[in-house]
Amino acid sequence: RFRNPLPRLILGKALRGVASSAIDISDGLIQDLSHIARASHVSFEVEYSKIPVSMAARNIFSISPDLKNYIFSGGDDYELAFTISQDDMVEFKKIWGSLDVPVTEIGYATEGIGGVNLRDADGSKIRLEVDGYRHVYGDK
Repeated sequence: RFRNPLPRLILGKALRGVASSAIDISDGLIQDLSHIARASHVSFEVEYSKIPVSMAARNIFSISPDLKNYIFSGGDDYELAFTISQDDMVEFKKIWGSLDVPVTEIGYATEGIGGVNLRDADGSKIRLEVDGYRHVYGDK
């Protein structure tokens, strides 16, 4: 994906006026969702099992399960993460039906203080060693 990106430009343009937030996944899924969460004063509950994973990544995980953490913290995915309110779901489904772009619901927003909780199939929280790329600005 890094060498042959397929940015979701058509989807991004179609989401204007329907999505309540959107971000490209460039710093890692969890890190970029946390940007939305902080800006929107919400938290996210994300279900690990719903996150689309390529066959190549699945093969690597079968050899080295400890690398699973990196799927959530790696970047340059050229995918979009976005939120749609329940009130706008009918309109979104119309738009989505007219596009040839895969979309997967991986979680939902809750009241909170800007966090992202990654959950296993049993609902337990998955702890990550790294949550994504952090930009350093200035001399810090």
